[in-house]
Amino acid sequence: MSTDISFNFVSRSNILRRRMQGVTLIELLVFMTVTSIIVVSIVSIYRQTIVSGNHSLINNQLLSLAQSQLEEITARKYDENSPDDGTACDRVIPCAGIGLESGENIRSPQSFDDIDDFDGYTDEPLSGFTRRVTVTYSGTSFGVSQQHAKRISVSVTASNGDSISLYDYKVNH
Repeated sequence: MSTDISFNFVSRSNILRRRMQGVTLIELLVFMTVTSIIVVSIVSIYRQTIVSGNHSLINNQLLSLAQSQLEEITARKYDENSPDDGTACDRVIPCAGIGLESGENIRSPQSFDDIDDFDGYTDEPLSGFTRRVTVTYSGTSFGVSQQHAKRISVSVTASNGDSISLYDYKVNH
């Protein structure tokens, strides 16, 4: 009984020959496919991040522009004929009504002295943003005479179509 034991010795030349052969076409195609999928995924995620970040920035700008305009308007008195002591017009002098009075110019908001002067006012506070103001009577919403409360609406629209509208009420007291 003789047993043949053979050892398969790998020579240094066999190893070098294997390394020099390179990769097969199939291996190369699989590598390129996997790499392409990874790159497309990363670019897609990056793009989505940029778009959502830009959208948030525009929304913050819209809100800021609307709030600043609304604060400027509500700081004014209720009506042209409202006394400076904070009492309501219509007690001694009738309220003037909504709109501009003499000496006021729609293109010059510095000339506005009461909230209803802003009705119909439009401006472009920043490039690509348009702001519009409307003021209407809304007293019946509060159970008072229609002319004793005003609703102030400020709408801001960005050039990409995004918009925001803020509302506030001021009551003749």
